[in-house]
Amino acid sequence: MINRHLVPALLLALAVAPALAGDEARIRKAFRKAGPSVVPIHYTLRLLEAPEGGQGNKIEGVLCGVVAGPDGLIVTTADVFPDAGGDPRQTFMPTRFAIKIAGREFTARAVGLDRDRNLAFLKVDNPESFPAPPARFASRSPRPGERILLLGLLGELHEYAPTFTETRIVSSLAGKGQRFALEALVQDLTIGGLAVNLKGEGLGIIGEDLLESSPAGTAALAAAGNVLSLFSSLSQGQRPGYPVLFPYAGLLDDLIASPPALDLDPPERRGWLGIIMQPLSRDLADYWQVPGPGGVIIGSVLDGSPAEEAGLQVGDIILEVDDAPVRVRELRDLTRFRELVQRVGAGKEVPLAIFRGGERQIVPLTLGARPKNVFLAEQQEESEFGLTVKELTFDFVQATNTPSDVTGVFVAEIENAGWADVAGIRVNDVITAVQGQNVDDLQEFRLAMEQVHEQQPENVVFFLRRGMRTRFVPVSPDW
Repeated sequence: MINRHLVPALLLALAVAPALAGDEARIRKAFRKAGPSVVPIHYTLRLLEAPEGGQGNKIEGVLCGVVAGPDGLIVTTADVFPDAGGDPRQTFMPTRFAIKIAGREFTARAVGLDRDRNLAFLKVDNPESFPAPPARFASRSPRPGERILLLGLLGELHEYAPTFTETRIVSSLAGKGQRFALEALVQDLTIGGLAVNLKGEGLGIIGEDLLESSPAGTAALAAAGNVLSLFSSLSQGQRPGYPVLFPYAGLLDDLIASPPALDLDPPERRGWLGIIMQPLSRDLADYWQVPGPGGVIIGSVLDGSPAEEAGLQVGDIILEVDDAPVRVRELRDLTRFRELVQRVGAGKEVPLAIFRGGERQIVPLTLGARPKNVFLAEQQEESEFGLTVKELTFDFVQATNTPSDVTGVFVAEIENAGWADVAGIRVNDVITAVQGQNVDDLQEFRLAMEQVHEQQPENVVFFLRRGMRTRFVPVSPDW
């Protein structure tokens, strides 16, 4: 049975590629065979470190991906994953992936990342009900000069239906490992797509060879023989690149069988103090007679943080970290201090020079690793109830003034007019019990909700904490 989305896509593609008219039947057959394996991946990005008082802006978009395994493994571009080590207040991290096909939505999670090839590997959460078939790959490598089809996606107007471009493989790229240059101008929603031969057999994934920030990068682009494609891929990644074909045989077959580790952190773990900061302005330095080129005033010390363990106090002024002076006078200078602490690294004992009570003191402190924040926290979606919850994290507790001894999960999303919304549950509510059963963490919440689904009671009572108040909220499911 032909996917109904493939027909308009095929007709549109053939209309703009009249040179293929003589091969129309052959092309149509290859497209029907391989097209259903190319899927739209809807993603949501949020700031790695949320601003105080909220979660900050979010970015939503769509990537092209290829179903590459029977267990719901999908290969796509890694453009949405940031480089390691950036400022967390300006770094967006993917927090949700969803594949939408034929009116249904299937969530997925990242399971692997290959930064050298800018490829990401996702896994569908419920592969047993996922309708898109895995691509059938050829066992041989692509050949320079071979005619191929590049399968990608149309835009939102056409519901991201699969489409194709006919092109040829130019050559293998010398010194670039296993990758092939392409002749065609490649559009954004083809990056992450599937390259097939005229039999409909997959030859590999369409990716990007990201340019180095050097003259060598420009030379590499010229060698690819596809200068125009640089401009079509500028919006795809953090650095410009040109489209290439990563072959299945001898490369992707191994990566698909065993995806590379999902390493989103820098090679060394970044150091963390656990304080709320204020810059030492010149006026305050003069008033308190604080020596030096600047400093950081401690406005708050987080519970359980390295700063608390070292005995730092509100009002202390940090002048040096590991003998490096803290040159902070304005808000914008605080980034320097964060980077200084992060570079020192977690687990290292460092001397802090502080100003307390009119005197300079040295305090030894062992830096910790930054704890998981709200955007990397594990979550549980209860689609029937119309809510998504996440485990409590230090930044959520800090931003909402939740007492440190409170346990449970917090409501991250509420579906409009869903069961939870109608009952009065709100985003940022902390759920501490379900049906009288305490939920100290996400695992206990999952167990409690499993019992609810098994028993299907007339009312489900959630015990919530909202700010400093608590309340019981009965939800009436429409089982």
